[in-house]
Amino acid sequence: MKISVKNIFSGNKMLFAAIAFLIAMSAMAVYSSSSVLGYTKQGGEIGYYLFKHLFMLVLAVGAIYLGARIQPKFYSTFAEIMLFAAGIGLFAAIIMGSTVNGSARWIYFGGISIQPSEFAKIALILFISKMLARHTDNPKRALLPILLVSAIVCGLIVRENLSTCLLITITIGLLMFVGQIPMRYLLAIVVVGFFAMTVVIYFSEYTGKVFPRAKTWHNRIERWWDGRSADNVKIDPEEDYQAKVAHIAVATGGIKGKGPGNSYMKNFLPMSFSDFIFAIILEEYGMFGCAAVVFAYIMIFAHAMRIVRRCDKPFHIYAIFGLSLMLCLQAIINMCVGVGIIPVTGQTLPMVSMGGSSNIFTGLALGIIYSITIANTKEEKVADVKAVAPAEKVEEEEEDISAIQF
Repeated sequence: MKISVKNIFSGNKMLFAAIAFLIAMSAMAVYSSSSVLGYTKQGGEIGYYLFKHLFMLVLAVGAIYLGARIQPKFYSTFAEIMLFAAGIGLFAAIIMGSTVNGSARWIYFGGISIQPSEFAKIALILFISKMLARHTDNPKRALLPILLVSAIVCGLIVRENLSTCLLITITIGLLMFVGQIPMRYLLAIVVVGFFAMTVVIYFSEYTGKVFPRAKTWHNRIERWWDGRSADNVKIDPEEDYQAKVAHIAVATGGIKGKGPGNSYMKNFLPMSFSDFIFAIILEEYGMFGCAAVVFAYIMIFAHAMRIVRRCDKPFHIYAIFGLSLMLCLQAIINMCVGVGIIPVTGQTLPMVSMGGSSNIFTGLALGIIYSITIANTKEEKVADVKAVAPAEKVEEEEEDISAIQF
């Protein structure tokens, strides 16, 4: 079998098309939404943030490539080491992290801001997938190590980033459900977690010493619940302003939108290139553009589910399900914030919002999905060859297939 682009992407066309579309949409949306900021902050260089973003997208594509070249067995073998490294990064962010937008989530390395929680999400999913795969005969045995490790990771994240902690928690819960953890345990975890979160947020006056952003979470939920107009709500002018402008952008987009680069509200929306980029997409590309972006994430998840049906190794099933679910849930959260369905969070739109480490680690997650896809495509092709070819042909085919990499 000759190695060609067609062979490399065989079985991956749906995923490749979705990623390519999101990257293209990202470049157009970021350029439009950041041009005003570039003009005012960078001496008239309207393309400054676009080129910066394109550089990070190149790194993200590189992460996809490297992640795909590594065999899935590597991720299973070194899941604990990856998780330990992520834990060190999370601890470092708390001790000496840089504060951006009121939270210390970033550490700077080589001139690039890194958000350790992005890597922690991937490492934790790989670890949980390994635990569930190891105890397929008795899933309850995987429950204790999963809960202990998840509690430590989420405990390091939640102080500064509640939305990421909730994203991880939901993903883990659904992953354990697929892993056949008894429902009574999952319901107990949900009840305890919901009660704890309610206490922390509702009594933010007292819990603020342990959770510095508890008051911010309380105010965000209160403003959202009361329509951000009640007199008894303590208003944060900046966040309240952002949400209102984003809603205006959504409302004025219509069916067809105003056209690429023609957003008016980008001139007033501070985080239009990251947290609220979906609102700008709706304003410029309308419902058609919105539907296209949503469909791209559906394609990613559909591809993952198609590969899940091919997998015969439990780790492959859990890892590809967990990673694809996490990416799509994050996209849903960002979209819901943009249109005002849920309170404001700090979740970006994967592979679309302008970002550094978030896009790189999203690329790594997609690379792992590619890796599992390639591994199972190989096994499927080898099985087909064995069914119809003599032993010599099988050995030759296995050698050819083993050379295929993303």
